[in-house]
Amino acid sequence: MMGSLRTNVKQSHRFAMGSPRYARDDKNMERLNKVIAQSGLASRRSADNLIAQGKVWVNGHKASLGDKVNPFKDSIRVGKKPLQFKTKKEYFIFHKPKGYLTTKFDPEGKPTIYDLLPKKLSHLFPVGRLDFNSSGLLILTNDGDFAQKISHPKHETQKIYQVKVRGIPTPKILEVMLQGIRLPDGVARFKSLKLFKTVGKNTWFEVVVTEGRNRLIRRVFEKFGYGVLKLKRTQIDRYKLAHLPTGHLRQFFP
Repeated sequence: MMGSLRTNVKQSHRFAMGSPRYARDDKNMERLNKVIAQSGLASRRSADNLIAQGKVWVNGHKASLGDKVNPFKDSIRVGKKPLQFKTKKEYFIFHKPKGYLTTKFDPEGKPTIYDLLPKKLSHLFPVGRLDFNSSGLLILTNDGDFAQKISHPKHETQKIYQVKVRGIPTPKILEVMLQGIRLPDGVARFKSLKLFKTVGKNTWFEVVVTEGRNRLIRRVFEKFGYGVLKLKRTQIDRYKLAHLPTGHLRQFFP
């Protein structure tokens, strides 16, 4: 069972064409990505992707990143469907198996976690991601604000992983991983790094990170020539995988 983008005032209120205009001090105006997240359709980051892809329309006009809307008055559509608000918030821990993508659809036809979920939970979205070859804890929810709190870099939410690497890194290299190394997308460092056990020529570590850049742990180890053989996430913030079997779900309440 397991940015911030600005827009000027004119752009934010251009939806007035064909619909009533709302004063810029309207207390009900909210950023569009936040409104979509509150509906339970997607996280704020995913909502920004939908807007950037031209899939979000407000009062008959294509939305732009940074737009503000009044969810009580404006007509908001995602694709061909009106945006609907769910009142019941749901939260699940899912033990993702290796060999599944953390997405709803893959153009190459690779299996996704939604192939494993009950259809009644297909409206939930993952908080963060695990790559195809990684396993472990995924949080699934329809609460965009909760997802934002857990996943936004400014909150530095701790995520714990069990990592098996090929080879035995020296203490000096491990210290560098803690101090920080430069990757193409910026400096990366582990919050903590503990040697768990050594089995033959391979080593197990417990790694703690506070950011969610794509394949961060794999890239740090690979930088020093140590390939990652297994990677399993066991905890996000205070939420633990514990003994949840692979492919199973456990409901929780934050």
